[in-house]
Amino acid sequence: MKFIDVTSESTKDFLAEAPQWVIDAVIRQRFFAVGAMEEETPVGALVYTIRRADEGEGNLGVLYHLSGDDEVMKALLDEYKLRSQGLGADFTITETTDPKLKDLLISYGFDMKESESINLEFKLSDLANIPGFKKIEIPPTICPLSQVSPIEFRYYLEEYKERVDLNPYYDIEATPMEWYDSDISGVSITEDGIEGAFLLRYDGKDTIMSEILAGFGSQFGKKIPYLLALSVTNAGQKYMPDTKVIIRRDGRKVAEIAEKILNGMKGEKAYYGVLMESGSAVL
Repeated sequence: MKFIDVTSESTKDFLAEAPQWVIDAVIRQRFFAVGAMEEETPVGALVYTIRRADEGEGNLGVLYHLSGDDEVMKALLDEYKLRSQGLGADFTITETTDPKLKDLLISYGFDMKESESINLEFKLSDLANIPGFKKIEIPPTICPLSQVSPIEFRYYLEEYKERVDLNPYYDIEATPMEWYDSDISGVSITEDGIEGAFLLRYDGKDTIMSEILAGFGSQFGKKIPYLLALSVTNAGQKYMPDTKVIIRRDGRKVAEIAEKILNGMKGEKAYYGVLMESGSAVL
């Protein structure tokens, strides 16, 4: 079995089963992707990244996609372990809704527990019907990304890159504004420039994906409901009501905000797993 790096040209061969947002991240080289080949034929793939854990609790690998038969997936996990150790990963987390994949991960050494998915998936119409959004009056300091200059946006991304070590978005400071939907993405403005943003991307098919919710000012937390309300309002004017929306609660702060603002919306049943760098899984 041979392992190769999946490129933008080979995503169709290796990642046909992956979600579009994962494929997009691989194409932009935001996520690492490893393909397995046998006799020059693609037989599986694994997609991951490395980022800092909450509260500075070490570096963690995040597995976003794993495919192939059982032996191929275990071989891909072995290859991932070698690569992630080289990048300083202390432990690895993953999530799946597939019971068979859960069993395979357990056999590999992951400690798997039934949980609620960190992905909140719903229709745009579900968000529009949340009573809290209808009551929010959006201040003029909250505006669509389309109303700021590329230079202002670049300053924000550079500051974001400096403040967030090992963020999964390795090319964040070089990401063009066009990567995001500038009509439904929102920014919070002060006299010094952009202090925070809620950035979303439309996959060109049927899904809006949240990518970044981050700010730097001490009062930024109070601006988040306005940013969400702006995005919901503008998305409702641009996309069909049945458009899928995915918000990843991939940090404690984002999860807390989602719980407060999104009216107690829950993720689907999933299995959450942890694998320590040594191979001994401990939660």
